[in-house]
Amino acid sequence: MDQPADTNGQPANPPFVTLSIQKGAPAEAGWATIEGCGNAYTYRYDGGTDDHGNIVVHGRGQVVITVKLASDPALKISGVSFDNDPEQQLSNPNNSPRVATIKNRNTAPMENAYYALEVTDTSNDCALTFDPMISNR
Repeated sequence: MDQPADTNGQPANPPFVTLSIQKGAPAEAGWATIEGCGNAYTYRYDGGTDDHGNIVVHGRGQVVITVKLASDPALKISGVSFDNDPEQQLSNPNNSPRVATIKNRNTAPMENAYYALEVTDTSNDCALTFDPMISNR
């Protein structure tokens, strides 16, 4: 579901996303699995405009997206990268080990761009990447 806009065309509520990660088999349906450094990790995104971590923004004006990591303390956000963003709408001004901030200038249309949250498992120095979609309409 797309996020409703206020009178300036910006989202009524800034997009908030939670990435939950655990080692091993999924706890329940709705979790995806990736392999990394000889381990299986299961994850799921909650929040965003579709409750799966994806963001769709209508109208124009800067939008700040907050992504929170909910996981074992050994897993830490190590960076954010972007794909398919030809107008350079997306940037990552700051991170902490548990929260990433993504700034979307939202001054031009952008279809099927992706933000990739880069997470490091400090227990085995394994780098993992998780990437939902962002669109400006």
